[in-house]
Amino acid sequence: MERDGHLESIWQSEVKHYGQKEISPTPNFDVVIAGAGITGITSAIMLQKIIEGHHQVGIETFKTNVNPFGIPSVRVVEIPNQAQFHPLKYLRILLKEFIHNGEFI
Repeated sequence: MERDGHLESIWQSEVKHYGQKEISPTPNFDVVIAGAGITGITSAIMLQKIIEGHHQVGIETFKTNVNPFGIPSVRVVEIPNQAQFHPLKYLRILLKEFIHNGEFI
C-alpha cells in the first residue's frame, strides 16, 4: 500500500484483517462509528459496554430519533434523568486543583 509513493506508514504496513463479516447492501445498524483507528475502536467498545451494563443493572436507556443538541444524527441513545452540570464550572474547579498541586498551564 502506498501513501505518497515514498513512505509507508505503520498503519499501512501493519494492517491486518480480522475476519470482517459480509454486510448486506442495505444494512440496518443501531450505531455506526466511522473509523477503525484507536478512537473509533475504543469508542465502539466503550459504547457497547455502557449499553450492555445499563441493561444488566436496569438503567433506563432507549433509542430515539430526537437529538436535543441539533447535531446531525440518524439515531440517538437517550439516558433519562442523568446528572446535569455546567462543564465550564467543572473545568474551573479542576484547573484550580491542578494549579494548587503545583502544576501550571
